[in-house]
Amino acid sequence: MGEFFTKAFSFKGETSRKNYWLTTIFIAIINSLIISSLVFLNIYLVSNYMELNTIGKTVVYSFSFLFELYIGIASLSMSIRRLHSIGKSGAWWFVNFIPVIGSIIFFVLMLMPNKVINNSTADETLTKEIQRINGYNLEQENRVENALGHKLSIKEQVVSYTTETDLNSFVFLLEGETTSSYVQKRLKKALAIFGSLFAVIILINVINLIFSLNLEINYALFLGLAVIISYIIYKLDYMVLKSVFKQQQKSIKDCFPLWMSTLEVLIVTNNIPNTLKKSIASCPKPLKKDLEKLVLKLERNPIDKEAYASFLSEYKIPEIQEIVLDLYQFNFIDKNNISGEFAALHDRINRIASDTRKTRQESEKFFIGALNSIPLMIVSFYILMISNLLSSAIMA
Repeated sequence: MGEFFTKAFSFKGETSRKNYWLTTIFIAIINSLIISSLVFLNIYLVSNYMELNTIGKTVVYSFSFLFELYIGIASLSMSIRRLHSIGKSGAWWFVNFIPVIGSIIFFVLMLMPNKVINNSTADETLTKEIQRINGYNLEQENRVENALGHKLSIKEQVVSYTTETDLNSFVFLLEGETTSSYVQKRLKKALAIFGSLFAVIILINVINLIFSLNLEINYALFLGLAVIISYIIYKLDYMVLKSVFKQQQKSIKDCFPLWMSTLEVLIVTNNIPNTLKKSIASCPKPLKKDLEKLVLKLERNPIDKEAYASFLSEYKIPEIQEIVLDLYQFNFIDKNNISGEFAALHDRINRIASDTRKTRQESEKFFIGALNSIPLMIVSFYILMISNLLSSAIMA
């Protein structure tokens, strides 16, 4: 939803179906609230035989016009990005000018799912992946250069200071984003929230001027709350992303042993690259996207060691990385011996499953222990309260 404001004037790129419809509903609600407020204001003024002065009319009409113009442009750009995401040209937006049926066609287009990756888009997918890696490498080079004394600009200093130390570990979950661009977007959102809250102070002063009122506001308290709210908004995206990373990491540990068991069946009649390709159909969802990227790379070079090494490497799970590198070694093992070698992996695969179960059991024990302690805390609080009442009665 945030990209509606950050990409208001950007007609390039794509927008997901979920993001488009959530934003559309949100903007529709905001528009309805503003229109309703203007209607009620007009009714109130008429019923009390009041009228806005020249300044008041200028402020209200100017705000309404500029807001609706901004919303219109932002909605147009988001619709065109949505068309790009389903593989259509932005020119399809003009079907809206066809009476009645045009709106229906456009509505159906907005409901269509994103284009599916196929062989014709394989090169584009790999290009995006290379660009993401290059962007990450450029960031690392800049960090080294900065550490050696390169003078940062004010913007770079702000981004560097506000970047969390572990953000690099899971920013890859955001497609097309680098650490720097992600931090900049969060800063823009936080500043927009702060600016909106600060605008409330200006609005109150304008209302005082227009209606000759004397509304008072504690500026220090209000600004302090604005800073706190903006900071929470800034950190919230980071906390959500970190939580998603941990959940994804846990899901991968859970489903990796299951996926490996399907490989053991397929490898009897296939080589390693074909085994991986055929396992996509039954691959668990947390692994599927990374597996598709691996298969695309292996179609160009079946013995690309770097492709195996990079598979799931972002999740920092050493046991899984070791097993995947063993799969690479199977490319050079005699076909008759692969089944036996694969069976030898069972102990390590079972160890991952065992560690996952143990972690889950410990979490469940902690949760159950916390729940069991609640009644004890309530009883303790009750006893403490009764003892205080009795001591007060005795002292009296």
